[in-house]
Parts: sequence; C-alpha cells; structure tokens
Amino acid sequence: MGNSIFELKHCHLTLQQSTSTVKQLQLTVNKSTATLKQWQLTFKQFLSAVENTDPTVDITHLTFKNTQLTLTGTESAG
Repeated sequence: MGNSIFELKHCHLTLQQSTSTVKQLQLTVNKSTATLKQWQLTFKQFLSAVENTDPTVDITHLTFKNTQLTLTGTESAG
C-alpha cells in the first residue's frame, strides 16, 4: 500500500442531495502523480468552494473508488 494515488489527473465528483438532484462536479489535480496529502489538501479546497457555493448541502458520505469519487449529502433545512 503506499500513500500515493497514481495517475490522478481528473477526479469526477458526484454530489447527490436528498432532493434527488445530482450535480456533476470536477476536481482537477495538476500533477500526473499526487501524494495522498497533496490530493486531500486540493480536495479540501474544492469542498470548501462547493460548500460556499451551496451552503445548504451537508456532505455525509464520501466514497473513493479508482478515480471516481462519490459524495453523498443531505440538504439542510433553512
């Protein structure tokens, strides 16, 4: 196991809300090889941007498989 993700150039993110609305988002990492820590920092920035764009979304589940990332969240009341 190592702490690097190989060939990570484009990560496609799917954010699914409780309203069944699906938003297709894309996270791009500028390196063909990125360490897990670098990727996490980039993802945190991306996630922060998503939450600032739609603050009613509360992300409750995160799944990573190959280069596919699935975010499952619920919509907050108010």
